[in-house]
Amino acid sequence: MHSRILAGLVLVAVVSVVGIGLASAQGDTVYHACVKPSGAMFLVDGPDACKGKDTHISWSQEGPAGPQGPQGEAGPQGEQGPSGVLGFYTRHASITTSDYAQAVTAWCDPGDKLTGGGQGVSYPVHQTIYEASPVEGDLDGWHAKAVNPSGQALILASWVVCADMTP
Repeated sequence: MHSRILAGLVLVAVVSVVGIGLASAQGDTVYHACVKPSGAMFLVDGPDACKGKDTHISWSQEGPAGPQGPQGEAGPQGEQGPSGVLGFYTRHASITTSDYAQAVTAWCDPGDKLTGGGQGVSYPVHQTIYEASPVEGDLDGWHAKAVNPSGQALILASWVVCADMTP
């Protein structure tokens, strides 16, 4: 009977120390203690610290995982995002001229965005396109410039591929 009381006291002491350790511990800490034959328990640095008839015990902070909790409530509806690309289209622009320097720009509709572009010249073939790029500082047009040293009439064309962004 006396040994059952002693065992009960040891169990209460271990549970108390474990509870305190769990409440204040961090990480993967392993706790060590020695239990004396009288039931007294004291914390030690490791299993080799117990002497004589003392019994070494150890435990860790982390227990087994508990069951998964119930699913939480759905959050509020988010704000509507911006509309995406509704489609693609091309626009063309051209000029016919015999001037030495020419330039032409093809534009997307207002609110739409440039995705690419191109340019070309007609006969005679000895003119030079020296600039072809998106309009500087603006992403809704494609600009082409050419020189025509022949003085013959030519067609300079520019086209733009646009993303339709406006509903």
